[in-house]
Amino acid sequence: MEPLKYTPTPKVLTFSWQEGEEKSQLISNLSDDEYLISATIPPLCIDTTKNLLYEVETPYAPETLELLSNAPELPNTSLPSVIQKVIQELPEVEFPLPSTFEIERVEATPKPHLHLYGRREENRTIHLMKLSFLYDSHRVAADTKGSVATTVEKEKTIQIIRDLAKEQEYQAVIEQAGFTFASQPDILAYWSLANPSMQAAI
Repeated sequence: MEPLKYTPTPKVLTFSWQEGEEKSQLISNLSDDEYLISATIPPLCIDTTKNLLYEVETPYAPETLELLSNAPELPNTSLPSVIQKVIQELPEVEFPLPSTFEIERVEATPKPHLHLYGRREENRTIHLMKLSFLYDSHRVAADTKGSVATTVEKEKTIQIIRDLAKEQEYQAVIEQAGFTFASQPDILAYWSLANPSMQAAI
């Protein structure tokens, strides 16, 4: 057997849907003679026919690449729910969509919204405020991770392109007023332990 030869020309890896009348499957543009090694950085590919080794260009992380490469065939009836879940789990990844799947992308100026409430702890009330942003009519919590927020409303998938710089401007105003963000999972809100009360400070 001849040794592998490295070629400096990378292969751009893409995925698309092979759609049938009853079932569909996500497939890559690799041929049957090409073997993907997804655990390396960058990913590699071996052409077993030509004995070539080359790098692969892809936006996906190794674990995501492994999932996409081994995606099972799916009934078309369950395709929308699966696609929605993937988009929600990987909102910032350009995931290939079937031709029948529709997604609405929203780009708007965020409007801040504060929800004030109190929490009793050890004979005292801690005043808290939740910050969120409205993009048109779609609400995004300030602590949501990533530059894209995905939601499903009335069986419709919506991707909200966030303006993180503008959001941070509003957050800075709150923090300059003396409030800090409580990152405990059961709180995730701004608070102030100063006197007078937070309502008075606001």
